[in-house]
Amino acid sequence: MIADSPSDLTTWVMAVHHFRQELPRDICETLERCEKEDKTDYPEYEEAVMYFYNLHLCRLDPGPKELNDSFAALEEDNAVYYSMNGPSEFFVIGNLKNWSITAELKKITEITAPGGVMVVNGHYDEARDNTTEACWENPTAKTKWIRYPLSSHMPKLEETEGFLKDLGRFLTLE
Repeated sequence: MIADSPSDLTTWVMAVHHFRQELPRDICETLERCEKEDKTDYPEYEEAVMYFYNLHLCRLDPGPKELNDSFAALEEDNAVYYSMNGPSEFFVIGNLKNWSITAELKKITEITAPGGVMVVNGHYDEARDNTTEACWENPTAKTKWIRYPLSSHMPKLEETEGFLKDLGRFLTLE
């Protein structure tokens, strides 16, 4: 399964910036100002990022415990996230900024993935369709792409029942 994953970070950043342009003006101005002034660790920047996350990372309110626990752990120590990604998904400066798996996807064959590959994303997902497209077009194995209509980046939490039904059907080759 490839869940809510881009095939490369360049396309991902473009997708995130597409959604960013749709944010309210004050949120955009806060993001731009803090990035320009190197204040991405300021509370107003973090609040603006959370506004985006509530639209495109997880739309559940309140957020699920699993996600809240992850955010709490990041608040405690964000060294790994920062070195891999950077201060946010808008401002990718970490060692993954040029990451791409696109060329490797052709190695997903009927031999390496006998049952095929299930690729999922959400309608409001920061992993937009164009960022995941190579994941369901490039493998030579059978692929099944599912976009969850009410979900953002976490359909397994946002539309759990439908997600589990689809996964069960896929795993039993229905």
